Amino acid sequence: MLSVVEWVELFEKHQYGTISILIFITILMNSKRIFESCSDFKKHRILSIKAALSDDEVSSKMKAHLKSELNVEHFRLIHGVKLSVPMLNALFILNSRIEKSVSFKHLVIMSKSSPSLQDIDNESYRIKLSRFENFSLLYNLVLGCIILLMGITVLIFSLSFGVPISTTMLSVVSIFLGLIMLKESRPFFSIRFINDALNDYQNLTK
Repeated sequence: MLSVVEWVELFEKHQYGTISILIFITILMNSKRIFESCSDFKKHRILSIKAALSDDEVSSKMKAHLKSELNVEHFRLIHGVKLSVPMLNALFILNSRIEKSVSFKHLVIMSKSSPSLQDIDNESYRIKLSRFENFSLLYNLVLGCIILLMGITVLIFSLSFGVPISTTMLSVVSIFLGLIMLKESRPFFSIRFINDALNDYQNLTK
């Protein structure tokens, strides 16, 4: 870790690129602790909900709401995705139709987007996203591939010919950034797998 004096020197020399890279690496190195803190908060919320459910003074309507919230929190803790109650119910409806052909993981990935749930009870239902969301997924997919390939190319070049350490660090950051963008584009493929399975399901039930 850099000392306070070394950080100050970087600012005085206007090495903002190096500073950004170091901050990114620091966050990456401490990501496990950050994740554990978030996980502890989620578990505490689950315990609070369970305590409220066992309280006789809590109304039946409130308990019905808390049971739904408890399901949402358990799903969030297991799959790492925060969903609304309608979206969670929609996942189980869709899974009952396509569980034999598509992994539930694709439904979890799809749920990270914001599809319309209108007519979810109809067998003709297909997952549709807004134009903006479709554009965002394609943007992450295309740009993620470009940044990842550029990062790998620069890393290989820097290791082969010897370049400033800042260039090597920048290539590593580019690789991580590209991978993150590609991860964010996964709903683009999952939605297509799910819709193809829904087509097959509807054809079988005709």
